[in-house]
Amino acid sequence: MKKHKSITILLMCMLLLVSVCAGILFGSVNIAFKDILNCLTGADRSSTSYILITTVRIPRLLGGLFAGIGLSCSGVILQGVMNNSLASPSTIGVNSGSGFAVMLAMIFFPANSFTLPVFAFCGALITTLLIFFLAALSDSSRTTIILAGITVSSFLSAGINTIKLLNTDITVNLTSFLIGSLSGLTLSRLILPCLCIAIAFFVSLFSHSH
Repeated sequence: MKKHKSITILLMCMLLLVSVCAGILFGSVNIAFKDILNCLTGADRSSTSYILITTVRIPRLLGGLFAGIGLSCSGVILQGVMNNSLASPSTIGVNSGSGFAVMLAMIFFPANSFTLPVFAFCGALITTLLIFFLAALSDSSRTTIILAGITVSSFLSAGINTIKLLNTDITVNLTSFLIGSLSGLTLSRLILPCLCIAIAFFVSLFSHSH
């Protein structure tokens, strides 16, 4: 069993390396492999290829990489806590809480897109705390947490649908936000989220070891 796990981990690491290389090599604009090497080594800093790689491809690559790390780590933690390999953020209503908070941000701060990630995080956090509080009023079992999550998620989903009916313009913006996109990312905008994801990742590893 351990041998199979080691082989699986090795294959996943190789697949990740291939994906990283593909993210730099391929794109809508064809760049010669020699030019890419010159850009990565810093030998060519004035060409269009260097600007394209450093301002478009590398930020998108890092954004997708850290997003994957965050999603996979949180998924494993949730499945471990629930002792259920089918558990997901939608199970305890995290997605609904985040989506509802984002809709509120679009209503009260329509011109400020930087508030959307903050509201999404706060909505997910508040929803999670509310669910655990409701579960603590009972026996705090995994089943109770799931039932509380389903209940809270139903109320929040009803709120989301109500807002959609009252303000149809938000529906398009909300769908675009929930789907997500790597376009427009810059290295400066990635510093804070990547730092938070890295800290959370190592904290989870430390907590697991204890």
